[in-house]
Amino acid sequence: MGPASAVLPQGRRVEAKAITSVGEPPATHAAPVAVDQVVSPTTAYMITNMLQGVVDRGTARKARGAVRGTAIAGKTGTSRDGWFVGYSPNLVCVVWIGFDDNKQLGLTGAEAALPAWVDFMNDAVALRPDLGGENFECPEGIKFVEIDAATGLRSTVTCPVRELIAVTERMAPSMECYLHGNLPVQQGSPFAEEVETTEFVAKQQQKIDQPLRVGTGVRVDANGRKSLVNDMR
Repeated sequence: MGPASAVLPQGRRVEAKAITSVGEPPATHAAPVAVDQVVSPTTAYMITNMLQGVVDRGTARKARGAVRGTAIAGKTGTSRDGWFVGYSPNLVCVVWIGFDDNKQLGLTGAEAALPAWVDFMNDAVALRPDLGGENFECPEGIKFVEIDAATGLRSTVTCPVRELIAVTERMAPSMECYLHGNLPVQQGSPFAEEVETTEFVAKQQQKIDQPLRVGTGVRVDANGRKSLVNDMR
């Protein structure tokens, strides 16, 4: 197995070392050393913040609070196999569940790989608490902004579904949500026909609670262009 590399939550690349057999001398298991800053710390933190959302309220929400006292982030993946790639501030773990002959597994990444990932991380952190960590280190230049989930604009007190996101000053939305706020909706706006009603709020909640879709297909747009769509959750 050849050398591999990984990117730490702070955006630094490390050269990973594979353990190819049980019983190798302990000296060969030394922790990898970060060698290059390949992604800015702020960009890396924004990605981690998004992937924490996958655990908090997304497809990996079954793992929320499963590793006690440890902040975790990650992403499920479903094709014909089941995947979960997740990490704490000090440990990365990837779990793949599938068949060697590429048969359809018939399970999502959350159903197949996530439980194994949680078991491993719990045992690893119990054995080595330093591999956990209660929080991902937040670098300078990050600010936290509450946005409306439907528009991506700054939320108001009347927005039904709000999210707190980590962004840089340059990427922070400057406008307040005009779908649920007090500003009048301009004619021709994509939200002009939306009205804040009980029906609208229920529709937004239904989007959040809808069952996962699994499968691959081809989407054809109005111009006849085809694109591969893989509903990976």
